[in-house]
Amino acid sequence: MRTGMSLLGGAIGLMLLLAACSSGDTAPSTSQSTTSAVNSPPTSREPRKPFRPSSTSSPSSSSPSTSSSSAVTPIYLTIFSHNERTIARYGKFRDNLDDYLTYRANLIDVAELLHRYGVHYGWQTDYLVIEAMDKFEEQALAMDPEATSGKPVLQYLVEDLGVSVDPHAHECITPPNRGDCGDRDYNYADVAYVIGELGGVEPTGVIGGTSEAERTVGDFGSCIQGNVYDYAWCPDVLTGYAGVSGGHANDDHHSGVWRPTEFNDTDFLINDPAGPLANVGRGYSLGAFSGSTFGGPNPLDYIEGLAERLRTGEAEPGRMYTATLNFNEDQFIENDWLDTLEGILVRLQPLVDEGRVIYTNFVETVDVWKSVYDSQPNIYAY
Repeated sequence: MRTGMSLLGGAIGLMLLLAACSSGDTAPSTSQSTTSAVNSPPTSREPRKPFRPSSTSSPSSSSPSTSSSSAVTPIYLTIFSHNERTIARYGKFRDNLDDYLTYRANLIDVAELLHRYGVHYGWQTDYLVIEAMDKFEEQALAMDPEATSGKPVLQYLVEDLGVSVDPHAHECITPPNRGDCGDRDYNYADVAYVIGELGGVEPTGVIGGTSEAERTVGDFGSCIQGNVYDYAWCPDVLTGYAGVSGGHANDDHHSGVWRPTEFNDTDFLINDPAGPLANVGRGYSLGAFSGSTFGGPNPLDYIEGLAERLRTGEAEPGRMYTATLNFNEDQFIENDWLDTLEGILVRLQPLVDEGRVIYTNFVETVDVWKSVYDSQPNIYAY
């Protein structure tokens, strides 16, 4: 994995390879990298207004089409990643400049690669990486401004590459003190707050994972109030229901979109037309990368198998079908999966060309469900 200092040369080399196949400040020295004390939480100049998402809260490079042919029932595929608040895994990116530069270079590489293939990348983030950006991004930008068109990295991702920014939190809920608090007592609202306050972009209204142990449907429906900040976050899209206890052992693997009645084994799969959250079924999203710690079916096999069922009529046509592909960012860096990711995109391209797979982020998926499928629920087990 290349460092931030070699990012520009690597990007040029990558563009030449792909073509063959188909502000005045002195830059600070990287010797400034330290294992400094943890930053203090941001203090608000004035409270941010409560955020109620809309279809415009998730920018993208282009609006998704619905299908290349009325005879084709497509799968709406979201490729996304997330990072965690686990200090042992992600703390180094906040504490050390060199580690941050490595993370930043990888994030740019991934986002640019996905953008070239027409993917509407969903970047789900907890607070540690946002605090890392707040701490080091000014230095990183001065070192290599051309890598992000002179913009801070998160602004570049959103404005130039159409990346959506979704909060992701293994919540610290007080009281009682449930979930993973890391070194901040942040719940979902607090994470959404720091994305806007420190990251400088508006978060979507997408819940990047939850479980019965953490929340109820009603909690999200009535808006989440921050533990730390005077801020309300009112999400309307869910992805990543992790069952009773969280983790990935009890992930829901259905395809489709519906409004869950409640977070439990039975009621989650009962559609409530008046429910506050539209759940985007993830299918089997993990395990596409060799060396991943997640088991289960390969999501590529799942996507191709579902597309075949739709082609043969084994799956009912004219319904809303979804799938996802997910990776953890620290594992991506450790295993240098960029070439693997491009191989996945190449394998999916025939389905994309035929209109059988359409790339959308989570907000766009729900917009299509409402506008094209009239919000008709589909809870498809495969």
